[in-house]
Amino acid sequence: MYSVICFRIYKQTTRVCLSSNLKMSDCGDTSVTELRHSLLNVVKEPVVFDNMITHWEILSWDMERWASKLGDKKLPFRVGLNKATPLPQWEHECQQEKLTLYEFIKMSNFNDTEAPKQCKKWWYFDYKYMHEWFQEYPEILQTVDWGTLGFPECGGAESTLWLGSKGAHTPCHIDVYGCNLVAQVLGRKQWYLFPPTMNDEMLPTRIPYEESSIFSMHNFYCPSTKITQADLSGVRVVTLNPGQVLFVPRHWWHYVENLDTAISINTWIPLEADDEARVGESLVRLMMAMACKSTTDPQYFLNPNEVDLPVSPLEDTLQLVQISLERHTQNKTSEGVTTSDTHTTAEKLVSTTASKEEKEDKRKIYSTISKTALNIVPTCPVADFQQLLLDKCKNVPFDKSDSGKNCQRTLLEECLNAFCHPTVIAAVRDVLLKTDKQTNLR
Repeated sequence: MYSVICFRIYKQTTRVCLSSNLKMSDCGDTSVTELRHSLLNVVKEPVVFDNMITHWEILSWDMERWASKLGDKKLPFRVGLNKATPLPQWEHECQQEKLTLYEFIKMSNFNDTEAPKQCKKWWYFDYKYMHEWFQEYPEILQTVDWGTLGFPECGGAESTLWLGSKGAHTPCHIDVYGCNLVAQVLGRKQWYLFPPTMNDEMLPTRIPYEESSIFSMHNFYCPSTKITQADLSGVRVVTLNPGQVLFVPRHWWHYVENLDTAISINTWIPLEADDEARVGESLVRLMMAMACKSTTDPQYFLNPNEVDLPVSPLEDTLQLVQISLERHTQNKTSEGVTTSDTHTTAEKLVSTTASKEEKEDKRKIYSTISKTALNIVPTCPVADFQQLLLDKCKNVPFDKSDSGKNCQRTLLEECLNAFCHPTVIAAVRDVLLKTDKQTNLR
């Protein structure tokens, strides 16, 4: 189990090394190289690209074509309900069904046309690494190529697939590591994106725990009255259509929902700031591991992909802390500055620029990649977003059996969330890094 955890936490390390050693010829012409540099170091807003993946053969496939390719292969779908719930429908609360794509098509078509509104469901084959599920289908793996966006080292083997029916969604969260490129392959998918400055408004929680993800307690699938009245200024709303690619910058909150039966493929791009993030995540894992060993129902605290945490030796989790500290030390620059500092400096250069100068800087940045048909996702007016949420409420039936459920968290949950809050973990991480540095200097 230790080796599996270690791979998941550090799976992007090799790709960081590949990225730093790429030559301009590896990325094609100068404009593609500049695009890569801009996405890694400069662009801090969500952007949508048009006409960047026209060479992907799977863009021409419909669901029947996908089904014919996969044949009798059974895929595990997470099954949710079209009903209002106080909290998001966490993955460990959903049922799972194994279906062929032919069965999925039949179920989702019945759901859309004949199923009573109160019985409607949604199905999601989500967050699945393509090299694990489609190794025997090279035509699927080989069609995925992120080279036109500046990342030729990323293909199908470095990507994940998300396939679901209308209504299938991912709870609002942030990805702790890297930035994100998402290609819409089939159907439409709507995104709500919130900047990192809105951390407090998003009500971050580490329960259920998933390494590298911080969830929000807001349920945007069936918004509460409190959310519909909140001043969530800064939110971006965008609907992706087939052939479009969305760039999600580091630490942007996002809620994602299928408006139709839809397929999307994404790849996470590692960043220099991930070194410090891994130290923080190893500390969160340590806290969760200790808590799981002292509670009678540890699975309640975990996402399904973390079910082995309670039975893993605590020494393994401690060793991950040690590994993350060693990686952080090893990846320092020759000047003694951590690699994450260079990324932070780029952020500061953009954020501290005066308004007029900022516009000029952005003009220069984006003019270098104008050929890519880049579109900055605009800020959604608060009133428009509130109306969007109110309209969503009308489409999700209220289940009276859920109205009396107690949504108050236990003291243990509140303590865990407090200890694992991003600001607390950041403070502990900094103390630990400072102590580790002083110890190594002796």
